[in-house]
Amino acid sequence: MGMPPGRIGPDIFVRDESGASAVWERPQSGYDPAPTTLVCGRAQAATNVTMKILVLHGPNLNLFGRREPHIYGTTTLTEINAKLAALARELDVELETFQSNHEGALIDKLHECIDGVDGALLNPAGLTQHSVSLHDAIKAMPFPVLEIHMSNIAAREPWRDHSIIASAAKATIQGLGWRSYTAGLRALVETLREGKK
Repeated sequence: MGMPPGRIGPDIFVRDESGASAVWERPQSGYDPAPTTLVCGRAQAATNVTMKILVLHGPNLNLFGRREPHIYGTTTLTEINAKLAALARELDVELETFQSNHEGALIDKLHECIDGVDGALLNPAGLTQHSVSLHDAIKAMPFPVLEIHMSNIAAREPWRDHSIIASAAKATIQGLGWRSYTAGLRALVETLREGKK
């Protein structure tokens, strides 16, 4: 289920697009009821933000908070996105989040953002072990992608242990619950900034 349109905090706007939630930093404070045209979640108008990060959530992750809470905890996807948005504000980066239960939609979003973001976080969820197409899409991107998992997949069922995504990703962060996402965002931004020095 997507988030209802509206504001969830200072300078954060939420929209629902084809059942997928998107959260991004507004380039200027204040709510604009008719936002500027967006390209990969970013306003085309010039902004002071120098870095854009895409966050992709894979299949069934819209059920965080309800799905197997003994493994994933009770934090919802909406809450995770809000924590990421707050951290993005602190780090002075622009953020777009996108969730889909469909492999092709995640690949299409990567393609859409190929020239629009500086890096990405991806929780491939149930596509981790089998999605050759997602693996190949990540390898085609000119920016680094970090693989994120709430649980430690190596400590779960044996068939979850192998990630086909890992060899395409720059790194994998797992086992920290929702903090896997925030640790990933912080590490990605720091790595990108170090690379620009």
